[in-house]
Amino acid sequence: MSNENSDNKLAGGCVALFGLPFLLAGLGIMIFGLSMFYTWVASASWDQVPAQVLAAQIKESRSSKSNTYSLQGKYSYQINGKSYTGTRILIEKGSSSGYSEKEKFLEILNSHKKSGEPIKIFVNPSNPEDAVVFRNLTMMIIVLPFFGSIFAAFGFAMVGGGIFGTIRERRKAAKLAQYPGKPWKAEEIWNNFTISSSSWVAAAGKVALGAFITVFVWIFVLVMGSESDVPFLAKAIIGFFTLLALGFDASAAYSLFQYFKYGNSTLVLSQIPLVPGQEFAGAIVIGKKVTLNKGASLKLRCEKSHTSGSGKNSTTKKTDLFKDIQSVNADLSRGAMNRTVIPFSFKIPDHGLSRNTDTNPSFRWFLNVEIDTPGIDFVAEYDLPVYCVKSLDLVEKKGQDNY
Repeated sequence: MSNENSDNKLAGGCVALFGLPFLLAGLGIMIFGLSMFYTWVASASWDQVPAQVLAAQIKESRSSKSNTYSLQGKYSYQINGKSYTGTRILIEKGSSSGYSEKEKFLEILNSHKKSGEPIKIFVNPSNPEDAVVFRNLTMMIIVLPFFGSIFAAFGFAMVGGGIFGTIRERRKAAKLAQYPGKPWKAEEIWNNFTISSSSWVAAAGKVALGAFITVFVWIFVLVMGSESDVPFLAKAIIGFFTLLALGFDASAAYSLFQYFKYGNSTLVLSQIPLVPGQEFAGAIVIGKKVTLNKGASLKLRCEKSHTSGSGKNSTTKKTDLFKDIQSVNADLSRGAMNRTVIPFSFKIPDHGLSRNTDTNPSFRWFLNVEIDTPGIDFVAEYDLPVYCVKSLDLVEKKGQDNY
């Protein structure tokens, strides 16, 4: 067991280190894209002045995978009698793959250069050296913030998960040393014979994340609504992320409404741990009154989770090795208006496996509860402490106090 914990600590550190480049690169890309988007918004109020086009060209950069293009040029203009020379043609910086997008701008520049007719440019009134010819939204300005945020979110999840996993494994190792032969003591899921399902913290966190995603997306949606020449692909990307944000908001709202309807719910067990070959009892305690017209559906199951492959080619398959389903109509709340208490009893099969999340495949036991009610149904899942023990004397029994 100590070797497994050491391996898990090392794995957590490796995950965090692997995710760090994604986090840093994603933040860099996102900030770079947002800076161009900010310039696009700010330049709408810049002064428009005439300029003479001196040179214009599309520079091609070749690589083994693809070619990219940048629109380059030079122009001269005057502000308050002082002459300036500018080289910034587009708001986007660097090069990108959109040749046709830049070709139309090159034609305009060459037309003005050939005719000698001045072209209107945008000049920052607080810094006359800061100027741009075209302030059109291009694919790079739209795409970079979104793809940067995806990379940053992926990296953040890996770094945070790796650090949290390492801390959790260290605490688990300390608990295992403190309680030898009692692995259930090392987990922090079970507290005083109770297991929590959901809380307002989880619902509020989901709503907060959904609000952040929505605001991030709709800034682009609202600003783009004022532009008529936004590339179709950019609109498609924004549309996709808008639908994604709305879907996440719907899920967050559902979780919040579920909390308001049912409050917190907990599973109270008669004993810890639950032992293969032994019966156990308990009750589902819901923070609000629920009418059990169709009964509560309770499903005890053992889940096997196996991961194959590695990196982007890894896949995880989950299979239920055991299932036992009951329908319960009883409510032990004795007429109380502020809660519902649903009793149950199950038997862990003799061949039941111990809970083990440190191996591949891993094994976990769950109790799933569903109650069909008008509107939002009650749905909850509880992680169960199923372990083989050397002696039944190690099993701790809950007192006979009321739920």
